[in-house]
Amino acid sequence: MALSSHRFDFVSFGLAIRFESRNARILERAIETARRSLLGDLQPSNRPAEHVFVFGKNNEHGYFFEHNGELITHHEIARGVFKYFDSYLRVRIGEHCPDRVFVHAGVVGINGRALLIPGNSFSGKSTLVLELVKRGATYFSDEFAILDERGFVHPYARPINMRTDDGRYRPYNVDVSTDKAASSPMPVGAVLFTKYAENARFRPRILTPAEGMMTLTPFTLPIRINSAYSIRVMQRVMENALIIRSKRTHAPRFAEIFLQYLTKVL
Repeated sequence: MALSSHRFDFVSFGLAIRFESRNARILERAIETARRSLLGDLQPSNRPAEHVFVFGKNNEHGYFFEHNGELITHHEIARGVFKYFDSYLRVRIGEHCPDRVFVHAGVVGINGRALLIPGNSFSGKSTLVLELVKRGATYFSDEFAILDERGFVHPYARPINMRTDDGRYRPYNVDVSTDKAASSPMPVGAVLFTKYAENARFRPRILTPAEGMMTLTPFTLPIRINSAYSIRVMQRVMENALIIRSKRTHAPRFAEIFLQYLTKVL
């Protein structure tokens, strides 16, 4: 591709990133998307870029973006490209962040300690997180547990991404008020591995740290790229947390039961 005439260099979560485009409006839309995606954590930088994203529009692809020279996606409508970019950017940063471990998980704080609920999309973690927040938990994230080397989890309080329950699963966002959102890191007190099953009873099984690590690994973004660091952080989390596995019933009822359980065991 021809050299872009507009660029924006920044650092986010320790990664040096550059956006380029020959179209100033397209570049600005990329920057706006990144600001929402990364909660404004875009610090101006003169460091050599580790990840270069090029955005544009042409007759062959319509709107598109590339990552380090590879075409990632294209669409005739800009919204389609930037919706995908929003998710793609977060995942790439989660994979390559040098001093944090990103885990696919919902996170809330309860009595000064964090509860991690690992799960992929459509696993119901956002619904459960919202119900726990309604009952007094502090909101950290419905998407990623961002862990540091101490095993503390950091806030990533984007709006909670919900889907309608009418069979069409249309997405919509729920904003969490500032007074219910976490503002500082918190040690992990419990990790809950759970799946929905209609009319399921809460029957907790306590896992060993080794079992917890094995179960958490598939949800850990940098496990292949930064394995040693990821394992070290996961070990620290699992050694200091109560690790629970149980099926769950509908989120409102389960949230009530589980909070009662945690107040007794933590």
